[in-house]
Amino acid sequence: MELQHIIWSWDTLVQRLVENQPDIGRSVYRSCRPIAAQRYRDGRLLLVLGCWWAADMENLRPEVSLARLSDALGSMLSERVSTLITRWPGGIAHALPSGAEEEQIPAPDVLQGLPEKAREEASRCESAIQRLFYARAYASGLRLRCQFPVLNYRLDFALPERRTGAEVLGWELRSRHPGAAERRDREEQLEHNGWQILMFSGSQVLSDVDGCVSKLARLAQSALEPGQQPLPTRYSPERSKPFSSLGTNRPADRGPRRPRPR
Repeated sequence: MELQHIIWSWDTLVQRLVENQPDIGRSVYRSCRPIAAQRYRDGRLLLVLGCWWAADMENLRPEVSLARLSDALGSMLSERVSTLITRWPGGIAHALPSGAEEEQIPAPDVLQGLPEKAREEASRCESAIQRLFYARAYASGLRLRCQFPVLNYRLDFALPERRTGAEVLGWELRSRHPGAAERRDREEQLEHNGWQILMFSGSQVLSDVDGCVSKLARLAQSALEPGQQPLPTRYSPERSKPFSSLGTNRPADRGPRRPRPR
């Protein structure tokens, strides 16, 4: 949820950044967006920015620029922030619009080539990295359901008929990070209910999305256990529910209550 909070307030943060640090602020404004966020055990917040203009990436990546950017964002967010600049999941832009020194450069479309129905499903994804995973999975023939409710969780991606799913969590997967115990507990509960779940980090997906999609495809092709049937579910991804993909404990939906006998 930290990433979503930053995304929602990003325009305001960047406007203040341009006013206070115009040389790096203009680069962030033109071609950067947050694509991942992760909390460390010491309380520090890692913020990963995807950049789609090579000149801006070159301007922001030096250690001095990153330190200034981290300090400025940390001051605005009242956090200890570390910033990482990486490539935008949709690739690098090649066309420079007129007046680009002052205007935003359009970001390459992560979902380019997908039909409207698939784009609508992908709109449920929580980050550009997740949309990249969905787009490559779709191109490989996997028709994933996004933010699919199972038990009291929402899976980032699911193939319900195979009880198979995948999660893209943070930027790195480390056993000592906050939330690791909840992640293990969630995995155990899902496996106990017959689900096979793959966990990927944002950095894994960005560096080798096709490899991650191939792992999910192989898992989905594996046979169900003897007697195991695809999960019958009354859940609908179109139905709005306050579930969390981060494993926050919430009451499970047990369906309509039966009348008590009198």
